[in-house]
Amino acid sequence: MKLLGILLVIICGAMLGLFAAQNSRRPLEALRNAEHMCDSLMIMLEFESPTVEEMIKRLCREMNVPVFMRNVTDINELIKNAQSDPDGFYEQDLQRICEFFSSLGSADRECELSRTAAAREYFSSRAEQVAPAVERTVRLYRSLGLLGGIFAAVMLI
Repeated sequence: MKLLGILLVIICGAMLGLFAAQNSRRPLEALRNAEHMCDSLMIMLEFESPTVEEMIKRLCREMNVPVFMRNVTDINELIKNAQSDPDGFYEQDLQRICEFFSSLGSADRECELSRTAAAREYFSSRAEQVAPAVERTVRLYRSLGLLGGIFAAVMLI
């Protein structure tokens, strides 16, 4: 019975580490989602001529968009929601998203395509830049969770 209790304490510590590791991945996932949003916007701009509201609605319907983009009706609401709930984005990336969406629809098709391509490149490079640190943090949280569980089990013996 004691062995079962020790095993459960170790498993609980490992699970806490896994949950913390999953939460530390949010910034990288947010950057990759932003990159995919830019891809979808480029396709919409290339082959259709939707309004900004139509593009946002379609993104919300077809993709895993950040929380601040769900159920928005216009750009101002999106920016306000982004500032109150960043949904894993770092401050500089959130500012870039707000700048991108606030200027969306203000130029001709070619200019919009080049802006969207530049935003996609930015999010892609930021994801590559952030990925090694995030992966190190994930490994650290996993290890600390397991070691914390083992330490707690040893302390209970």
